[in-house]
Amino acid sequence: MQTAILLVLAMLSSPIFAQTLGSVFEKQIKSGFDQNKAAVISAYFAERVQLELEDQSGTYSQQQAASMLEDFLRNHVAEEFNIIKSGKAARSEANFLIGELKSKTILFRVYMLSSELAGEVVVHSLSITKI
Repeated sequence: MQTAILLVLAMLSSPIFAQTLGSVFEKQIKSGFDQNKAAVISAYFAERVQLELEDQSGTYSQQQAASMLEDFLRNHVAEEFNIIKSGKAARSEANFLIGELKSKTILFRVYMLSSELAGEVVVHSLSITKI
């Protein structure tokens, strides 16, 4: 029994497991933006999210942030979303994702900060600004 518990703990703390968790997260985020599905992205939101969308900025509840993101994606339908870089934030337990969201007429920079809590990725901050 102890061996099984130690094996599970070793797997959860291994870089391969963490990388897989991050890969799934990145694929879901890309899919959410590509398909203009705010629900896919906001499913990762923490209870309170720091959100910056064009002229709106602040800390919002998960539900408020999800609604705001849905409105944003409805007004700026994505033609393409690409992840430029992702990784571990310096001197922090946070992970970052930087991407570009291309709508019909505007190019946006997407910056996201997340962390892993209890084996799940949780987004704490999302910024989408014009480039």
